[in-house]
Amino acid sequence: MEHWRGVLERWRAAGVSQAGFCRANTLALWQFRYWLRREGRLASGEEAGFSRVVAAAEPGSGLMLRLPGGTVLEIGRDFDGATLRRVLGCLGPC
Repeated sequence: MEHWRGVLERWRAAGVSQAGFCRANTLALWQFRYWLRREGRLASGEEAGFSRVVAAAEPGSGLMLRLPGGTVLEIGRDFDGATLRRVLGCLGPC
């Protein structure tokens, strides 16, 4: 992250477009934009880092995820993996 923080600072100081800066510095534009968005999320406190995972008291009963911000996601033991991936994708990056 520290490397990209420096890259973003140099881009801001240069006063050029994102695409122009990336071309001049042989950077992938998609990667540059990823780190720009991530920096914004970190600054706004959106990315909280790791979350604690606790096993359910009843084995095989499913699972419960307590997400940052107090959201609780309960998943039954016969859940559909593809649906869970789509739901987690809507919640944002890990």
